[in-house]
Amino acid sequence: MADSHDVNTEQIASAGDVVLVVGTQTEVKLLISSTVLSSASKVFAALLGPAFREGQGLASASQPKQTTLREDEPQAMSDMCNFLHGRAVVGFLEVAPSARILSIAIAADKYACVDAQRSYSRAILSAHLRVFNHESMLVSGELMLAAYLLDSSEAFSEATSRLISGTTSEYSELLNQRLGLPYSRECTLQLGV
Repeated sequence: MADSHDVNTEQIASAGDVVLVVGTQTEVKLLISSTVLSSASKVFAALLGPAFREGQGLASASQPKQTTLREDEPQAMSDMCNFLHGRAVVGFLEVAPSARILSIAIAADKYACVDAQRSYSRAILSAHLRVFNHESMLVSGELMLAAYLLDSSEAFSEATSRLISGTTSEYSELLNQRLGLPYSRECTLQLGV
């Protein structure tokens, strides 16, 4: 059994009945409600149900059961569990890097809880796309993949557009350097490069 009062345990659900132990190198403990996660995700419903060892003999808030998820990314699981429990992560919308957003999208896709966190996902993606206008191709690519995994067509369209625009300008710069010709963005688009 896990100690829910451990100072190293993030108290996502104060009356939680499961402590998720996430990660390998950096281990994070998350006190969660199996009921909340099971209602948000078929994968968690199965994992925390009676058919799996993790779901057998779920205890109470006074004696939460420990479940290990070593292969998952700790920050992404913390963020996702907070969102699923209806808890906002302070400052997240303003400062979350695209890699962190992509990690959450990967976790949400893996645990089949994209629908359950749809409102958070849309807010995260639209805020990031609104605040950060001039990202690198890597950032646009991460946001495009996150939008795809989170099933957000508007964010996917915007991120894809930015990725294509960024790629085009880099191609035009490459043409300028290689050929010594001043290709404009429009010219590059017409060339289909």
